[in-house]
Amino acid sequence: MFLDASHGGPHWIRIARPAWDAGEGFPLLVALHGLGEARKGREPGSWGWIKDYHLDQAMLRLRKGKLTPADLQGFSDPKRLARINKSLRRRPFRGIVVACPYTPDLISQRSLDNAASFAAFLVDRVVPEAQRLPGVSASASSIGIDGVSLGGRLALLSALAHPQRFAAVGAIQAAIDGDEVAELARRAGIAWGHGTAPRLRFLSSDKDFYREAVLSLHSALQKVHVPHDYTVVPGPHAYAFNRGPGAIEMLLWHDRVLRGEAPL
Repeated sequence: MFLDASHGGPHWIRIARPAWDAGEGFPLLVALHGLGEARKGREPGSWGWIKDYHLDQAMLRLRKGKLTPADLQGFSDPKRLARINKSLRRRPFRGIVVACPYTPDLISQRSLDNAASFAAFLVDRVVPEAQRLPGVSASASSIGIDGVSLGGRLALLSALAHPQRFAAVGAIQAAIDGDEVAELARRAGIAWGHGTAPRLRFLSSDKDFYREAVLSLHSALQKVHVPHDYTVVPGPHAYAFNRGPGAIEMLLWHDRVLRGEAPL
């Protein structure tokens, strides 16, 4: 999908959709890629989740109904893998449509405010255009946002700016610094304190170099009573993680939460 200048572009949005018909409108997830793809430019960078992180293959692996350590690129905890497989037997993966926009480099100059225009572009342009695609649910309760590293940071900032526009918000290995934690928690307390708030999740990994900052944010959010899921799985901050636990965990979580169900 291409949005021209009249739609806040020029901007490329790649669409990943299930190869099967679920007999209902699929939930919509906006997935934001990392810094490496941002530096490639708009057209090649927009392929990040699909070509670089193999999102379409992750969908097919989930659809099979049983994951192996190889599906997770070898980054698997036996207990969690068994729990996921038990959950898939009980509730098979039904599928979501994923809109993957080019994500600009809004991290080189650190600021919690420089994502405002991009966040507005996502909620005012990308989401409405994607919801017009065949087979996509038009329900406001079926819209999620997520991302990895830079994308995780911008997904969180977008949700803080527009908490009523998303039903589910995830951040994978979110690129945040320790000195940003207090302000992020303050803003989350405000955003999540008014009316219906989205379901929130942080996914980190044992070798992620943002792990300590995300852990600090987890603790700070607990103190301001912002409900959220916090999960740590094996893996590095690398493409292999995105192709395994990153994509798998993201798709499965939103597949459930955007249908009003428990994640596992």
